[in-house]
Amino acid sequence: MNLCLFFLTVGCLVTPCMAQGLSWLFRRLHKAGRHNIRDISGGRHNSHQLTTDQPFDFYKHLRLCTNDRVCGRGQFCDQHYGVCRDHVTEGHECRRDAMCEGGYACMFGLCQKRIKRGREGARCRKERDCGAGMCCARRHGEQVCQRRVPLGHKCYVPEGGLDYSMNQLCPCESGLFISDPQRIGTGNQDRWEDYVSRGRASHNYLPAHCTYFDLS
Repeated sequence: MNLCLFFLTVGCLVTPCMAQGLSWLFRRLHKAGRHNIRDISGGRHNSHQLTTDQPFDFYKHLRLCTNDRVCGRGQFCDQHYGVCRDHVTEGHECRRDAMCEGGYACMFGLCQKRIKRGREGARCRKERDCGAGMCCARRHGEQVCQRRVPLGHKCYVPEGGLDYSMNQLCPCESGLFISDPQRIGTGNQDRWEDYVSRGRASHNYLPAHCTYFDLS
């Protein structure tokens, strides 16, 4: 009984001392916890601030590419920006055929319905790519099948330069030639042969219309 009273007395005396001695540890942990909370909140604030200040990432939700095969169905690779984009529809601006949806081609900078080969307005490389009564000439820079100029129709063919390179005119229909009676005479054999062989105006005369020449 006396032993129990002894330990009880010692415990009562020691416990306050131990609690007081360990109180610095509890205070440090408490301060550390509050400090950590401030650091975390400050970190979030800084992160949000950095995110807000950063420019919009154009490529974040886009697939990078170098060719059309990389992109999914219904898309093309915009090689100027290096990202996949959806096909555009009829009437929208384009730079090449792959930008347009199926069945359309990029003609004169716009998506248009594809024209069957050989028909008027279809793309061509040589005259044999076009049907009868047509030639392969440039229109707005694109080589397309165009009708030859019929009898009596007025025509003008530039000597050359950018105007002719961008918009060319087919020769007259078979058997016809560009004629300007006021500027061309049958007496000048050299000019006549040049005119007939080329089927269009040379640099010495201004054309007027397609007509027959009397070779008699």
